[in-house]
Amino acid sequence: MTNKVVVLGSLNVDTTLHIAQMPKPGETISAQSKTNSAGGKGANQAVAAARSHAQTSFIGQVGEDSAGEFMINALKKDQINTDHINVTSSAGTGSAVILLDKEGQNSIMVYG
Repeated sequence: MTNKVVVLGSLNVDTTLHIAQMPKPGETISAQSKTNSAGGKGANQAVAAARSHAQTSFIGQVGEDSAGEFMINALKKDQINTDHINVTSSAGTGSAVILLDKEGQNSIMVYG
């Protein structure tokens, strides 16, 4: 018997900036590296379910933009059904900027 999971949640393109330490208020620092990845609480849960061999579907919304296309393709790579993701021209795909320091501490800013 295959477990079936339906996830309703957020889809964000995560931009992670790898830094030595968190900036102090008003301080400008340089990142050592930057990565872009599929994220969002809902997307992360769906990927975890799919990688646990559950038949997984996602309900959500993305913008009619390259970030939305990136998110749908990322879910499809994990065999997640994306038939119920609405693609809209009235809003952009969500995004998050994550500051991640060498100790593994993070600060996250979400837009959309």
